Amino acid sequence: MGEPALASQRPDAEIVRPAKVLELAAGRPTTPLWRNEAGGLTFRIEGVRESVVKWNPPGSSESLAEEAERLRWLSGRVPAPRVIEAGADASGEWLLSEAVPARSAVDPRWLAEQNTLLGDDGGFAAIVDVARVGVADRWADLAVASLSLDWNYGPGCQSTFFAAYGIEPDERRLAYYRALWNAE
Repeated sequence: MGEPALASQRPDAEIVRPAKVLELAAGRPTTPLWRNEAGGLTFRIEGVRESVVKWNPPGSSESLAEEAERLRWLSGRVPAPRVIEAGADASGEWLLSEAVPARSAVDPRWLAEQNTLLGDDGGFAAIVDVARVGVADRWADLAVASLSLDWNYGPGCQSTFFAAYGIEPDERRLAYYRALWNAE
């Protein structure tokens, strides 16, 4: 996957809304938030009870049904959006959830500080984008997390990261999982 290009993943305000997104919005304004690498789109639906809808085209490599299942599992364990509805038809797949009252990590407020936390105060607000959440070897996450330190802050932070985590880097596992990440 390599280094993410965040600016290119935020769609224009004028992007065409899929019919299902407009149906779920029921006349309320929508704001585009994200475009993923698989062609999926995420929109905030404005209103008294704000919500977020993710939509993926048919054949997408990202399963919103699986993400909905993971969000439901996370409920009560960690802060996460509550699933309102999830489904699929011939036009694509969707996941409608309650909006989290916080800023996205790609909001200009955080991009300016290279901060990836979601809360206005810099504190943890909720977990989102859980399509790939699962129980696995922690080194899979640590390999990518430590890589993203280099992307976001430049070389030199990894030793502090591993010291704060309380472990010595396992170079064999790091190399393996980074190779998998870069192969995608």
